[in-house]
Amino acid sequence: MKGAAHAAIALVAAVACAAAGLAQETAAGRLPAPITLEQAVAYALAHHPALRASAAVEERAGAQLDLARSRFLPYGDIGLQENRGTGNVVPGTHFTMAGIPPISGPPRDRVFDSGDWGSTAGLSLWWDVAHLSQKIALADAALAQRAGARAAADAQLLEVAYGAADAFAALVAAGQQVEAARASVRRARVFQTTVDALVRSGLRPGADGARAAAETALAQTEQIRAEQAQRLDEAYLAQALGAAGEQVAVVPGRLLQEVRGAPPPSRISPRNPLIIGAVDAARAAHDRAHAARLEFIPRVEIVAALFGRANGLFPGGANLAFAQGLVPDTPNWGAGLVLTIPILQYPEIRARADAAAADAKLALARRDQVVQQVRTQIDAARAIVDSAYKIAAQARVSQDSSRAALAQAQARYQAGLYGIDPVAEALRLLARAEADNAVACVDIWRARLLAARAAGDLGPLMAEVSAAGGGR
Repeated sequence: MKGAAHAAIALVAAVACAAAGLAQETAAGRLPAPITLEQAVAYALAHHPALRASAAVEERAGAQLDLARSRFLPYGDIGLQENRGTGNVVPGTHFTMAGIPPISGPPRDRVFDSGDWGSTAGLSLWWDVAHLSQKIALADAALAQRAGARAAADAQLLEVAYGAADAFAALVAAGQQVEAARASVRRARVFQTTVDALVRSGLRPGADGARAAAETALAQTEQIRAEQAQRLDEAYLAQALGAAGEQVAVVPGRLLQEVRGAPPPSRISPRNPLIIGAVDAARAAHDRAHAARLEFIPRVEIVAALFGRANGLFPGGANLAFAQGLVPDTPNWGAGLVLTIPILQYPEIRARADAAAADAKLALARRDQVVQQVRTQIDAARAIVDSAYKIAAQARVSQDSSRAALAQAQARYQAGLYGIDPVAEALRLLARAEADNAVACVDIWRARLLAARAAGDLGPLMAEVSAAGGGR
Protein backbone atom coordinates (compact mmCIF):
# COMPACT_ATOMS: atom_id res chain seq x y z
CA MET A 1 0.00 0.00 0.00
CA LYS A 2 2.83 2.34 0.90
CA GLY A 3 4.52 1.65 -2.45
CA ALA A 4 1.30 2.45 -4.31
CA ALA A 5 0.96 5.72 -2.45
CA HIS A 6 4.56 6.65 -3.21
CA ALA A 7 4.08 5.83 -6.90
CA ALA A 8 0.95 7.96 -7.04
CA ILE A 9 2.72 10.88 -5.37
CA ALA A 10 5.63 10.55 -7.78
CA LEU A 11 3.23 10.63 -10.73
CA VAL A 12 1.54 13.72 -9.34
CA ALA A 13 4.91 15.40 -8.99
CA ALA A 14 5.83 14.50 -12.58
CA VAL A 15 2.58 15.97 -13.88
CA ALA A 16 3.13 19.12 -11.86
CA CYS A 17 6.68 19.59 -13.08
CA ALA A 18 5.65 19.06 -16.68
CA ALA A 19 3.58 22.24 -16.54
CA ALA A 20 5.73 25.24 -17.41
CA GLY A 21 6.39 27.49 -14.46
CA LEU A 22 4.11 25.54 -12.12
CA ALA A 23 6.74 25.03 -9.44
CA GLN A 24 7.22 28.76 -8.97
CA GLU A 25 3.47 29.40 -8.96
CA THR A 26 2.79 26.70 -6.39
CA ALA A 27 5.66 27.76 -4.17
CA ALA A 28 4.25 31.28 -4.05
CA GLY A 29 0.72 29.94 -3.46
CA ARG A 30 -0.60 31.74 -6.53
CA LEU A 31 -3.23 30.32 -8.84
CA PRO A 32 -1.85 30.17 -12.42
CA ALA A 33 -3.83 32.27 -14.89
CA PRO A 34 -4.84 30.87 -17.26
CA ILE A 35 -4.57 27.39 -15.85
CA THR A 36 -4.21 24.06 -17.66
CA LEU A 37 -5.80 20.80 -16.56
CA GLU A 38 -2.51 19.41 -15.25
CA GLN A 39 -1.84 22.61 -13.33
CA ALA A 40 -5.34 22.57 -11.88
CA VAL A 41 -4.95 19.04 -10.51
CA ALA A 42 -1.45 19.74 -9.17
CA TYR A 43 -2.64 22.96 -7.51
CA ALA A 44 -5.57 21.16 -5.87
CA LEU A 45 -3.30 18.41 -4.55
CA ALA A 46 -1.02 21.06 -3.06
CA HIS A 47 -3.63 23.41 -1.58
CA HIS A 48 -6.95 21.68 -0.93
CA PRO A 49 -7.82 21.75 2.79
CA ALA A 50 -9.44 18.31 2.65
CA LEU A 51 -5.98 16.77 2.18
CA ARG A 52 -4.64 18.58 5.23
CA ALA A 53 -7.61 17.26 7.21
CA SER A 54 -6.98 13.66 6.09
CA ALA A 55 -3.28 14.06 6.94
CA ALA A 56 -4.24 15.17 10.44
CA VAL A 57 -6.52 12.15 10.82
CA GLU A 58 -3.66 9.88 9.74
CA GLU A 59 -1.32 11.52 12.26
CA ARG A 60 -3.88 11.00 15.00
CA ALA A 61 -4.21 7.32 14.06
CA GLY A 62 -0.43 7.01 14.31
CA ALA A 63 -0.49 8.58 17.76
CA GLN A 64 -3.24 6.15 18.83
CA LEU A 65 -1.02 3.26 17.69
CA ASP A 66 1.90 4.61 19.73
CA LEU A 67 -0.44 4.89 22.73
CA ALA A 68 -1.59 1.27 22.36
CA ARG A 69 1.99 0.02 22.09
CA SER A 70 3.07 2.04 25.12
CA ARG A 71 0.63 0.04 27.26
CA PHE A 72 2.83 -3.04 26.89
CA LEU A 73 5.21 -1.45 29.41
CA PRO A 74 4.71 -1.70 33.18
CA TYR A 75 3.14 1.25 34.95
CA GLY A 76 5.47 3.09 37.29
CA ASP A 77 5.58 6.17 39.49
CA ILE A 78 8.19 8.15 41.33
CA GLY A 79 6.67 9.61 44.47
CA LEU A 80 7.85 12.22 46.97
CA GLN A 81 6.03 13.29 50.12
CA GLU A 82 6.67 15.63 53.02
CA ASN A 83 4.11 15.88 55.79
CA ARG A 84 3.68 16.87 59.41
CA GLY A 85 1.09 15.44 61.76
CA THR A 86 0.48 14.05 65.23
CA GLY A 87 2.84 11.28 66.26
CA ASN A 88 0.45 8.95 68.06
CA VAL A 89 1.38 5.96 65.85
CA VAL A 90 4.84 4.57 65.23
CA PRO A 91 5.47 5.69 61.63
CA GLY A 92 3.60 8.98 61.88
CA THR A 93 1.12 10.38 59.41
CA HIS A 94 1.41 9.09 55.80
CA PHE A 95 -0.88 10.03 52.93
CA THR A 96 -1.68 7.40 50.35
CA MET A 97 0.75 7.24 47.43
CA ALA A 98 0.35 5.11 44.29
CA GLY A 99 2.44 1.98 44.51
CA ILE A 100 3.97 2.69 47.96
CA PRO A 101 2.88 0.13 50.58
CA PRO A 102 1.40 1.75 53.72
CA ILE A 103 3.22 0.99 56.97
CA SER A 104 1.62 1.36 60.37
CA GLY A 105 2.27 0.25 63.91
CA PRO A 106 0.79 0.22 67.38
CA PRO A 107 -0.17 3.49 69.04
CA ARG A 108 2.47 5.09 71.24
CA ASP A 109 0.54 7.51 73.40
CA ARG A 110 -2.86 9.10 73.28
CA VAL A 111 -1.51 12.54 72.64
CA PHE A 112 -2.49 15.43 70.47
CA ASP A 113 0.89 17.09 70.36
CA SER A 114 2.50 19.60 68.07
CA GLY A 115 3.28 16.85 65.58
CA ASP A 116 6.25 15.15 63.93
CA TRP A 117 7.70 15.34 60.48
CA GLY A 118 7.28 12.47 58.04
CA SER A 119 8.68 11.91 54.57
CA THR A 120 8.52 9.32 51.82
CA ALA A 121 10.39 8.88 48.53
CA GLY A 122 10.05 5.83 46.35
CA LEU A 123 9.81 4.08 43.01
CA SER A 124 6.93 1.71 42.31
CA LEU A 125 6.10 -0.57 39.36
CA TRP A 126 3.11 -2.75 38.55
CA TRP A 127 2.34 -4.83 35.47
CA ASP A 128 -0.88 -6.67 34.56
CA VAL A 129 0.55 -9.78 32.90
CA ALA A 130 -2.81 -11.53 32.53
CA HIS A 131 -4.15 -8.89 30.13
CA LEU A 132 -1.08 -8.75 27.90
CA SER A 133 -3.01 -10.57 25.15
CA GLN A 134 -5.74 -7.93 25.40
CA LYS A 135 -3.18 -5.16 24.98
CA ILE A 136 -1.78 -6.94 21.93
CA ALA A 137 -5.28 -7.14 20.42
CA LEU A 138 -5.85 -3.42 21.05
CA ALA A 139 -2.47 -2.65 19.45
CA ASP A 140 -3.48 -4.74 16.41
CA ALA A 141 -6.72 -2.78 16.23
CA ALA A 142 -4.81 0.51 16.37
CA LEU A 143 -2.47 -0.74 13.64
CA ALA A 144 -5.42 -1.61 11.41
CA GLN A 145 -6.98 1.76 12.23
CA ARG A 146 -3.81 3.56 11.12
CA ALA A 147 -3.75 1.55 7.89
CA GLY A 148 -7.39 2.53 7.36
CA ALA A 149 -6.50 6.18 7.94
CA ARG A 150 -3.79 5.92 5.28
CA ALA A 151 -6.27 4.37 2.88
CA ALA A 152 -8.73 7.17 3.64
CA ALA A 153 -6.01 9.71 2.91
CA ASP A 154 -5.33 7.98 -0.43
CA ALA A 155 -9.06 7.99 -1.19
CA GLN A 156 -9.21 11.72 -0.40
CA LEU A 157 -6.20 12.30 -2.65
CA LEU A 158 -7.99 10.52 -5.48
CA GLU A 159 -11.22 12.42 -4.79
CA VAL A 160 -9.51 15.82 -4.80
CA ALA A 161 -7.66 15.06 -8.04
CA TYR A 162 -10.83 13.85 -9.73
CA GLY A 163 -12.89 16.74 -8.36
CA ALA A 164 -10.44 19.29 -9.76
CA ALA A 165 -10.24 17.53 -13.14
CA ASP A 166 -14.01 17.11 -13.49
CA ALA A 167 -14.72 20.70 -12.41
CA PHE A 168 -12.14 21.88 -14.95
CA ALA A 169 -13.82 19.86 -17.71
CA ALA A 170 -17.23 21.13 -16.64
CA LEU A 171 -16.03 24.72 -17.00
CA VAL A 172 -14.64 23.97 -20.45
CA ALA A 173 -18.00 22.44 -21.43
CA ALA A 174 -19.81 25.49 -20.05
CA GLY A 175 -17.60 27.72 -22.19
CA GLN A 176 -18.50 25.71 -25.26
CA GLN A 177 -22.17 26.02 -24.37
CA VAL A 178 -21.75 29.80 -24.18
CA GLU A 179 -20.10 29.89 -27.60
CA ALA A 180 -22.89 27.79 -29.09
CA ALA A 181 -25.51 30.06 -27.49
CA ARG A 182 -23.81 33.16 -28.91
CA ALA A 183 -23.74 31.60 -32.38
CA SER A 184 -27.44 30.88 -32.05
CA VAL A 185 -28.10 34.52 -31.12
CA ARG A 186 -26.15 35.71 -34.16
CA ARG A 187 -28.16 33.47 -36.50
CA ALA A 188 -31.43 34.59 -34.93
CA ARG A 189 -30.50 38.24 -35.40
CA VAL A 190 -29.53 37.68 -39.03
CA PHE A 191 -32.81 35.91 -39.65
CA GLN A 192 -34.73 38.67 -37.87
CA THR A 193 -33.06 41.26 -40.11
CA THR A 194 -34.08 39.29 -43.19
CA VAL A 195 -37.66 38.94 -41.96
CA ASP A 196 -37.92 42.61 -41.08
CA ALA A 197 -36.79 43.53 -44.60
CA LEU A 198 -39.43 41.23 -46.12
CA VAL A 199 -42.11 42.66 -43.81
CA ARG A 200 -41.23 46.24 -44.75
CA SER A 201 -41.38 45.36 -48.43
CA GLY A 202 -44.83 43.84 -47.92
CA LEU A 203 -43.74 40.35 -48.92
CA ARG A 204 -44.42 38.91 -45.45
CA PRO A 205 -47.00 39.76 -42.80
CA GLY A 206 -46.06 41.70 -39.67
CA ALA A 207 -46.68 38.63 -37.53
CA ASP A 208 -43.54 37.07 -39.02
CA GLY A 209 -41.49 40.00 -37.78
CA ALA A 210 -42.87 39.55 -34.27
CA ARG A 211 -42.16 35.82 -34.41
CA ALA A 212 -38.56 36.43 -35.54
CA ALA A 213 -38.07 38.93 -32.71
CA ALA A 214 -39.41 36.35 -30.24
CA GLU A 215 -36.95 33.76 -31.55
CA THR A 216 -34.10 36.23 -31.08
CA ALA A 217 -35.22 36.94 -27.51
CA LEU A 218 -35.42 33.20 -26.83
CA ALA A 219 -31.87 32.71 -28.14
CA GLN A 220 -30.64 35.57 -25.96
CA THR A 221 -32.31 34.01 -22.92
CA GLU A 222 -30.49 30.74 -23.60
CA GLN A 223 -27.24 32.68 -23.87
CA ILE A 224 -27.84 34.31 -20.49
CA ARG A 225 -28.52 30.92 -18.93
CA ALA A 226 -25.36 29.48 -20.47
CA GLU A 227 -23.30 32.39 -19.15
CA GLN A 228 -24.83 31.93 -15.71
CA ALA A 229 -23.89 28.25 -15.76
CA GLN A 230 -20.37 29.20 -16.79
CA ARG A 231 -19.99 31.58 -13.84
CA LEU A 232 -21.27 28.90 -11.47
CA ASP A 233 -18.81 26.38 -12.87
CA GLU A 234 -16.01 28.90 -12.35
CA ALA A 235 -16.95 29.12 -8.68
CA TYR A 236 -17.14 25.32 -8.38
CA LEU A 237 -13.72 24.93 -9.99
CA ALA A 238 -12.18 27.48 -7.63
CA GLN A 239 -13.63 25.53 -4.70
CA ALA A 240 -12.34 22.22 -6.10
CA LEU A 241 -8.88 23.76 -6.35
CA GLY A 242 -8.93 24.96 -2.76
CA ALA A 243 -8.98 28.58 -3.96
CA ALA A 244 -12.60 29.58 -3.43
CA GLY A 245 -13.33 33.19 -4.34
CA GLU A 246 -10.51 33.48 -6.88
CA GLN A 247 -10.97 34.13 -10.58
CA VAL A 248 -10.22 31.14 -12.78
CA ALA A 249 -9.44 31.10 -16.50
CA VAL A 250 -8.83 27.73 -18.18
CA VAL A 251 -6.91 26.42 -21.17
CA PRO A 252 -8.98 23.58 -22.71
CA GLY A 253 -6.02 21.57 -23.99
CA ARG A 254 -7.19 18.37 -25.68
CA LEU A 255 -10.57 18.35 -23.97
CA LEU A 256 -12.14 19.64 -27.20
CA GLN A 257 -10.70 16.74 -29.19
CA GLU A 258 -12.30 13.34 -29.36
CA VAL A 259 -10.07 10.53 -28.17
CA ARG A 260 -10.15 6.80 -28.69
CA GLY A 261 -8.30 5.10 -25.87
CA ALA A 262 -8.27 1.76 -24.12
CA PRO A 263 -11.60 0.75 -22.58
CA PRO A 264 -11.97 1.36 -18.85
CA PRO A 265 -10.95 -1.49 -16.53
CA SER A 266 -13.69 -3.92 -15.60
CA ARG A 267 -12.10 -5.30 -12.43
CA ILE A 268 -11.71 -3.73 -9.02
CA SER A 269 -8.17 -2.55 -8.43
CA PRO A 270 -6.46 -4.29 -5.48
CA ARG A 271 -5.14 -0.84 -4.55
CA ASN A 272 -8.58 0.74 -4.33
CA PRO A 273 -8.31 2.83 -1.13
CA LEU A 274 -12.04 2.63 -0.42
CA ILE A 275 -11.94 -1.15 -0.20
CA ILE A 276 -8.61 -1.17 1.62
CA GLY A 277 -10.01 1.25 4.19
CA ALA A 278 -13.17 -0.84 4.64
CA VAL A 279 -11.12 -4.02 5.10
CA ASP A 280 -8.87 -2.32 7.65
CA ALA A 281 -11.89 -0.97 9.52
CA ALA A 282 -13.38 -4.48 9.68
CA ARG A 283 -10.09 -5.90 10.96
CA ALA A 284 -9.82 -3.17 13.59
CA ALA A 285 -13.38 -3.83 14.77
CA HIS A 286 -12.65 -7.57 14.98
CA ASP A 287 -9.53 -6.94 17.08
CA ARG A 288 -11.44 -4.63 19.42
CA ALA A 289 -14.16 -7.25 19.86
CA HIS A 290 -11.48 -9.84 20.70
CA ALA A 291 -9.94 -7.44 23.23
CA ALA A 292 -13.35 -6.83 24.81
CA ARG A 293 -13.84 -10.56 25.36
CA LEU A 294 -10.45 -10.78 27.08
CA GLU A 295 -11.64 -8.41 29.81
CA PHE A 296 -13.25 -11.41 31.51
CA ILE A 297 -9.78 -12.64 32.49
CA PRO A 298 -8.94 -11.77 36.13
CA ARG A 299 -6.19 -9.20 36.56
CA VAL A 300 -2.85 -10.62 37.72
CA GLU A 301 -0.48 -7.78 38.61
CA ILE A 302 3.17 -8.05 39.50
CA VAL A 303 3.90 -5.20 41.89
CA ALA A 304 7.17 -3.93 43.37
CA ALA A 305 8.26 -0.86 45.27
CA LEU A 306 11.57 0.53 46.52
CA PHE A 307 11.11 3.42 48.91
CA GLY A 308 12.44 5.25 51.92
CA ARG A 309 10.52 6.45 54.94
CA ALA A 310 11.37 8.72 57.87
CA ASN A 311 9.62 10.20 60.88
CA GLY A 312 10.52 11.92 64.13
CA LEU A 313 9.75 9.01 66.44
CA PHE A 314 12.84 6.80 66.25
CA PRO A 315 16.48 7.67 66.81
CA GLY A 316 19.11 6.88 64.26
CA GLY A 317 19.63 7.96 60.71
CA ALA A 318 20.01 11.64 60.03
CA ASN A 319 20.02 13.80 63.13
CA LEU A 320 17.95 16.80 62.16
CA ALA A 321 16.74 17.82 65.64
CA PHE A 322 13.40 19.56 65.28
CA ALA A 323 13.32 18.68 61.55
CA GLN A 324 13.81 14.99 62.23
CA GLY A 325 11.85 13.04 59.59
CA LEU A 326 12.23 15.52 56.76
CA VAL A 327 14.69 13.21 54.97
CA PRO A 328 13.57 9.63 54.17
CA ASP A 329 16.52 7.78 55.76
CA THR A 330 14.98 4.33 56.39
CA PRO A 331 15.05 2.10 53.27
CA ASN A 332 12.17 -0.25 52.48
CA TRP A 333 11.20 -2.56 49.69
CA GLY A 334 8.22 -4.68 48.81
CA ALA A 335 7.08 -7.01 46.04
CA GLY A 336 4.04 -9.13 45.44
CA LEU A 337 1.46 -10.65 43.17
CA VAL A 338 -2.07 -9.18 43.19
CA LEU A 339 -5.04 -11.14 41.82
CA THR A 340 -8.23 -9.17 41.15
CA ILE A 341 -11.48 -10.79 40.00
CA PRO A 342 -13.99 -8.05 39.07
CA ILE A 343 -17.10 -10.12 39.78
CA LEU A 344 -19.55 -7.27 39.97
CA GLN A 345 -18.15 -5.73 36.78
CA TYR A 346 -18.86 -8.81 34.66
CA PRO A 347 -22.31 -7.60 33.52
CA GLU A 348 -20.72 -4.36 32.31
CA ILE A 349 -17.87 -6.27 30.64
CA ARG A 350 -20.38 -8.56 28.93
CA ALA A 351 -22.31 -5.56 27.62
CA ARG A 352 -19.13 -3.98 26.27
CA ALA A 353 -18.16 -7.26 24.61
CA ASP A 354 -21.60 -7.57 22.99
CA ALA A 355 -21.37 -3.97 21.73
CA ALA A 356 -17.90 -4.60 20.29
CA ALA A 357 -19.15 -7.79 18.58
CA ALA A 358 -22.01 -5.80 17.03
CA ASP A 359 -19.53 -3.18 15.84
CA ALA A 360 -17.49 -5.95 14.21
CA LYS A 361 -20.56 -7.23 12.37
CA LEU A 362 -21.37 -3.67 11.28
CA ALA A 363 -17.84 -3.18 9.94
CA LEU A 364 -18.07 -6.42 7.93
CA ALA A 365 -21.41 -5.34 6.47
CA ARG A 366 -19.98 -1.94 5.54
CA ARG A 367 -17.00 -3.61 3.91
CA ASP A 368 -19.32 -5.68 1.72
CA GLN A 369 -21.37 -2.57 1.00
CA VAL A 370 -18.27 -0.66 -0.13
CA VAL A 371 -17.34 -3.54 -2.45
CA GLN A 372 -20.82 -3.38 -3.96
CA GLN A 373 -20.58 0.38 -4.40
CA VAL A 374 -17.18 0.20 -6.08
CA ARG A 375 -18.39 -2.57 -8.37
CA THR A 376 -21.40 -0.44 -9.32
CA GLN A 377 -19.19 2.61 -9.92
CA ILE A 378 -16.99 0.66 -12.32
CA ASP A 379 -19.95 -0.77 -14.25
CA ALA A 380 -21.68 2.64 -14.37
CA ALA A 381 -18.49 4.35 -15.54
CA ARG A 382 -18.02 1.82 -18.35
CA ALA A 383 -21.63 2.39 -19.46
CA ILE A 384 -21.17 6.18 -19.36
CA VAL A 385 -17.98 6.01 -21.41
CA ASP A 386 -19.64 3.79 -24.02
CA SER A 387 -22.65 6.09 -24.22
CA ALA A 388 -20.46 9.21 -24.43
CA TYR A 389 -18.81 7.95 -27.63
CA LYS A 390 -22.18 7.11 -29.16
CA ILE A 391 -23.69 10.47 -28.17
CA ALA A 392 -20.71 12.30 -29.70
CA ALA A 393 -21.21 10.48 -33.00
CA GLN A 394 -24.93 11.29 -33.06
CA ALA A 395 -24.25 14.92 -32.09
CA ARG A 396 -22.12 15.40 -35.21
CA VAL A 397 -24.83 13.89 -37.40
CA SER A 398 -27.49 16.04 -35.75
CA GLN A 399 -25.46 19.22 -36.20
CA ASP A 400 -24.78 18.58 -39.91
CA SER A 401 -28.39 17.65 -40.56
CA SER A 402 -29.72 20.66 -38.66
CA ARG A 403 -27.52 23.04 -40.63
CA ALA A 404 -28.73 21.58 -43.91
CA ALA A 405 -32.36 21.74 -42.72
CA LEU A 406 -31.98 25.39 -41.68
CA ALA A 407 -30.43 26.39 -44.98
CA GLN A 408 -33.27 24.73 -46.89
CA ALA A 409 -35.96 26.22 -44.62
CA GLN A 410 -34.54 29.72 -44.99
CA ALA A 411 -34.30 29.41 -48.77
CA ARG A 412 -37.89 28.16 -49.02
CA TYR A 413 -39.07 30.90 -46.67
CA GLN A 414 -37.47 33.61 -48.78
CA ALA A 415 -38.97 32.02 -51.89
CA GLY A 416 -42.41 32.12 -50.29
CA LEU A 417 -42.77 28.34 -50.12
CA TYR A 418 -42.54 28.07 -46.29
CA GLY A 419 -44.02 29.97 -43.42
CA ILE A 420 -41.87 31.15 -40.54
CA ASP A 421 -42.61 28.18 -38.24
CA PRO A 422 -40.34 25.68 -40.06
CA VAL A 423 -37.48 28.19 -40.01
CA ALA A 424 -37.93 28.89 -36.30
CA GLU A 425 -37.98 25.17 -35.57
CA ALA A 426 -34.85 24.65 -37.66
CA LEU A 427 -33.11 27.45 -35.75
CA ARG A 428 -33.91 25.77 -32.44
CA LEU A 429 -32.85 22.34 -33.65
CA LEU A 430 -29.51 23.71 -34.87
CA ALA A 431 -28.94 25.56 -31.60
CA ARG A 432 -29.58 22.38 -29.61
CA ALA A 433 -27.44 20.27 -31.95
CA GLU A 434 -24.53 22.71 -31.78
CA ALA A 435 -24.74 22.82 -27.99
CA ASP A 436 -24.72 19.01 -27.79
CA ASN A 437 -21.86 18.71 -30.25
CA ALA A 438 -19.87 21.42 -28.46
CA VAL A 439 -19.73 19.40 -25.23
CA ALA A 440 -19.67 15.91 -26.74
CA CYS A 441 -15.87 15.64 -26.74
CA VAL A 442 -15.61 17.13 -23.27
CA ASP A 443 -18.20 14.63 -22.05
CA ILE A 444 -16.06 11.79 -23.41
CA TRP A 445 -13.10 13.02 -21.39
CA ARG A 446 -15.28 13.48 -18.30
CA ALA A 447 -16.54 9.93 -18.68
CA ARG A 448 -12.99 8.61 -18.97
CA LEU A 449 -11.98 10.58 -15.87
CA LEU A 450 -14.95 9.06 -14.04
CA ALA A 451 -13.89 5.57 -15.09
CA ALA A 452 -10.32 6.21 -13.93
CA ARG A 453 -11.65 7.39 -10.57
CA ALA A 454 -13.88 4.34 -10.26
CA ALA A 455 -10.82 2.15 -10.70
CA GLY A 456 -9.69 3.47 -7.32
CA ASP A 457 -6.09 4.16 -8.35
CA LEU A 458 -4.53 7.60 -8.71
CA GLY A 459 -2.18 6.43 -11.48
CA PRO A 460 -4.81 5.88 -14.22
CA LEU A 461 -6.56 9.12 -13.28
CA MET A 462 -3.34 11.14 -13.58
CA ALA A 463 -2.59 9.43 -16.90
CA GLU A 464 -5.99 10.57 -18.22
CA VAL A 465 -5.34 14.07 -16.86
CA SER A 466 -1.98 14.21 -18.62
CA ALA A 467 -3.52 13.00 -21.91
CA ALA A 468 -6.46 15.44 -21.71
CA GLY A 469 -4.17 18.31 -20.80
CA GLY A 470 -2.00 17.72 -23.84
CA GLY A 471 0.95 16.35 -21.87
CA ARG A 472 3.08 13.42 -22.79
